[in-house]
Amino acid sequence: MANFNTHVGIAAIAAGSAATLLLKAQFVSIPDALLLTAAGTIGGIAPDIDLGSSKPGRLLFLALGILASVFGVISLIEHLSTTELWMVGLLVFIGVRYGLWFIFSKITVHRGSIHSVVAGITAGFATAAGLYHWAEVPATLAWYTAIVLFAGFMIHLLLDELYSVDFMDNRVKRSFGSALKLVDTDQLGGSITLVLTGFLLWFCTPPFDDVLKAVTDPQLRQSISVNFLPAWFTNWLPKITG
Repeated sequence: MANFNTHVGIAAIAAGSAATLLLKAQFVSIPDALLLTAAGTIGGIAPDIDLGSSKPGRLLFLALGILASVFGVISLIEHLSTTELWMVGLLVFIGVRYGLWFIFSKITVHRGSIHSVVAGITAGFATAAGLYHWAEVPATLAWYTAIVLFAGFMIHLLLDELYSVDFMDNRVKRSFGSALKLVDTDQLGGSITLVLTGFLLWFCTPPFDDVLKAVTDPQLRQSISVNFLPAWFTNWLPKITG
């Protein structure tokens, strides 16, 4: 399997590149681009959430605890006093960082049901629904974030699968096939739970119509193509090809 630094580095580069593409095309703002980069990076280490007390697991639950705390405070800021908001933020952080982490460390197995495509889809649906309903993020940005997180998740699975092949010795390691899988048939209980959770979360996700309109909008493709290459290159290319 790929190591922690490889997962973080490649996921961050991929997410940052996608965010830069949308930012340059003026379809997201700078804060939105930072959110997308963070989501893709988190997705890049999310499948290792089942490693229990490992570095990826601790870091991921630390990040989730902070995000949950911030969103909890934001969602209640109009209804509670400052002291109460501090208490809510602290309790949510402790609950996620230590409580949820303890539960996951006890009930999950590495490269089990969490290390699957279905888990990535479920995580994406949870992200879209949570951002839209809890953090009141616009539907389009909520879906962009969910898609980038899912892409980071898939990059993690692909990297682990690639590292299962020793190209130098032309052999396949015993771990091949355990990283990139639709569902984990060895942990049917966990896999069925993920499928049902993803199915229910789908009904909580924001409308997808605006995302389809944005993706199929000719203006987006034109803006991307115009800004994709340097001006000096696009001006120079016709001269050498003509």
